[in-house]
Amino acid sequence: MLRARHRLALITALLVTACAASNGPGPQQASFPPGQRVTHSGDLTLEMSEAHYDLREVSVTVNLTNDGETPLRLERQGVLLAYGELEFPVTQSSAPELTEQTALAPGATQQLELRFAIEQPLLEAATLHVMSIHQGDDRWLEPMRLAVPPPAAFVELAQPNEE
Repeated sequence: MLRARHRLALITALLVTACAASNGPGPQQASFPPGQRVTHSGDLTLEMSEAHYDLREVSVTVNLTNDGETPLRLERQGVLLAYGELEFPVTQSSAPELTEQTALAPGATQQLELRFAIEQPLLEAATLHVMSIHQGDDRWLEPMRLAVPPPAAFVELAQPNEE
């Protein structure tokens, strides 16, 4: 376990040095076709349409859809990006702002851009966790998980050349 941490720290240091020296790989972006990155929990559908990556930040664009007949509430503190053994909270959101409690009316879809400050480049898949989803006053929906793939440029840069 300790060796893996040292290796990850070394790869991260090399990535930061290489990227700073070469002005690359720089920000990366991935778009996902409709239906490719989607998960459901009860009456809530979560679909990721885009991901933007930088060395220390990941932002994802997601659509939340209330497929039911009861309003849903989502708590901001229950939205996390898990990577490695750490979980990172939303640092910023836009279009519209993810408030402490965001309401979603029956049949409504809301697009959110969620930003997460991370401690190292994404070399492996991370997981977007959406928890604390209320249906009505007294019912909680199961937590949702959606994989966030790593950007290919960071992974390729971290792989040693075997010449």
